[in-house]
Amino acid sequence: MTNKPGTFEWLIITASTVLFLGLAFYVLRVLPSGELGDKEKWRVLQYVESVYRGDPPPAAPLYIPVSSDLTYAALGMPTGDTRWPYVWILPGDDDAGDPSSGCPPRCR
Repeated sequence: MTNKPGTFEWLIITASTVLFLGLAFYVLRVLPSGELGDKEKWRVLQYVESVYRGDPPPAAPLYIPVSSDLTYAALGMPTGDTRWPYVWILPGDDDAGDPSSGCPPRCR
């Protein structure tokens, strides 16, 4: 008498395999690229915004090199609001022409 896996066991094995492959695809393909891959830029924006939050409303835009190797620089545009005095943009060559980056194609 042999113990053959029944329908329920095959269902569990198949579901586990699909879940594992889906998780592997997500970790290897989705995380390093796209929106989740750009988390460094979000960290830079959050840092700059937290440093300048609550400053008196500025009269002119503010340009700040964020890192010593000039990987990122932040451009703060005045808003006239006392709580949020700037709108921050990260212009960069890698995003030139991308409408979501705030950098028009001519900024290269």
